[in-house]
Amino acid sequence: MSLVALSRDKQYYFPEGNVVLLVSPMLFKVHRHILARDGSIFENMFTLDGIAGNVPGSPENSNSQLNVFQQDGSDDESPIVLQGDTPSDFRCLLQCLYALPQDIAHWMSFGANSSDLGLLTSVLMMAHKYHFVTTESWASRTLLEHIHDLPPSGRILSEHMLVRISEVATKSSDEALLAVVRTRWRRLIAENRHLGPALTTTELVGPRSLQGLAYLAVLLQGRSFWNAEPSLTREHRIRLLSGFHNLTHFCAALPDTPPPFAHRAGCADARKCEESWARIWRGVFVDLGSDGQAVRGGGEGGLEARMQVRHHHLDVVGRLMMAISIVNVIPATPDLAEILGGGFASTVCEGAAMDAVVAFSRKTQDELMDFFEDVV
Repeated sequence: MSLVALSRDKQYYFPEGNVVLLVSPMLFKVHRHILARDGSIFENMFTLDGIAGNVPGSPENSNSQLNVFQQDGSDDESPIVLQGDTPSDFRCLLQCLYALPQDIAHWMSFGANSSDLGLLTSVLMMAHKYHFVTTESWASRTLLEHIHDLPPSGRILSEHMLVRISEVATKSSDEALLAVVRTRWRRLIAENRHLGPALTTTELVGPRSLQGLAYLAVLLQGRSFWNAEPSLTREHRIRLLSGFHNLTHFCAALPDTPPPFAHRAGCADARKCEESWARIWRGVFVDLGSDGQAVRGGGEGGLEARMQVRHHHLDVVGRLMMAISIVNVIPATPDLAEILGGGFASTVCEGAAMDAVVAFSRKTQDELMDFFEDVV
């Protein structure tokens, strides 16, 4: 009946079963009442007269020889065909549906291993696809609990597993799970780990600000990393080059463009206040060479050099975070005020300036992906 040799699944082909399903190239013979529970789409399928072979909502394959047969699931010659699934994923779903109490207890216990996470991820994906309502909810909740209990890195939650969980969370629109995987990816990006997969996966899971952080992290690794990373596509490289160009211009202008703020009541001279703020802002952003040595704005006495802060000149996120830290301590640090041209001319505006820097930093991070525009 098929050009592909079909096999009976060793675990879930029950002689006493009453419905045969094909997840190519594997045949499963199971019990209808098991599949027709929990509000699944199989419940409606099995109540129809003359069951069609393809599950409703699955794409038809007009070239498949299977379509010329009546596929009612009665035997191996006319199985119900499940499109777009793998035997291993469907086997995980059946393992859950046929599970004994001790199996459920094990999956919900602490100390999950990578195979448990893999099973729960497959169950979540399949339960969502076939509308097993409470099964999907249970799989999502259990998976979340296990991920929360895992250390930030390690063998259990590997790069491959995190990518797969991210994909399933996106397909199932599971916002709670998406929030957890986004936090994991944010940590990995900050540690410069798994940046290639992070670039691809953040495009999928979002948000756009996280995607921008991934692109910035890859950009800062340099061309040698881009060339060695197999997961980077031509589009990725175009965006990275675009980001390099745009960030170069943005960062070059940064020392001379202090974020504006509304002067507070009691500011005696707005013009002098703005001039002092411009001096402070320029002093904060002393340019550094790639070796970390101050090359402009004060030489060895430059503020970044004195504080031994080493940021790549295109690391706009790191440099703005540094700016927040410095501006925050100026009022309580006379030495800093002296280095920065005497500090604020109007102390009542110190808080307004700090708020402006925080807002500017947040806006820049939120819009970071705009630097990496796709050049048409």
